[in-house]
Amino acid sequence: MKREELDSNIAFHKETGKTLRLNDADFRGVDLRGVDLRGADILRADFRDADLRGADLSETDMRGTNFRRADLRDTNMRGTDLRGADLRDTDMRGTDLSEADLRGANLYRANLGANNLVILQVGKYTAYIQPTKTQIESYVYENGTWVSLLSKDEQWAPYGGLISTVIRAVMQGKQT
Repeated sequence: MKREELDSNIAFHKETGKTLRLNDADFRGVDLRGVDLRGADILRADFRDADLRGADLSETDMRGTNFRRADLRDTNMRGTDLRGADLRDTDMRGTDLSEADLRGANLYRANLGANNLVILQVGKYTAYIQPTKTQIESYVYENGTWVSLLSKDEQWAPYGGLISTVIRAVMQGKQT
């Protein structure tokens, strides 16, 4: 789908108040800088190599979407459902992932930037992973209390690989 066609669809759905549905859409390599897709349903779409800098994707259902090598710098993904999304090799510096659901998402070699708070929800647990200049600080919000993730290793053991992937992605972002 080309940008002009997408802009027309967005305008129509804003006028009618209907939810924009772009399931299985192909946006490979498309310049979508600044696009406003708030609240849209965009399941299994293909955004490989797309430029989404400054886009608003908040509260959007993007389960199973492919963002491989996409430029997502300064994108608003607050509250976005990214379960099962492919975010490998993306540039996500400055992206707001607050309250985003990243269960099953692939963040291998994603550049999350040095100041990005990653919120990882796995099962009944939520991990908040915050890179600092010297370390990764990881906390779990459990029973109304912030608990250091390091002290809860036994509970997180089944998810260790996923958490390690997120931490590696955050640390790689810190190094650039």
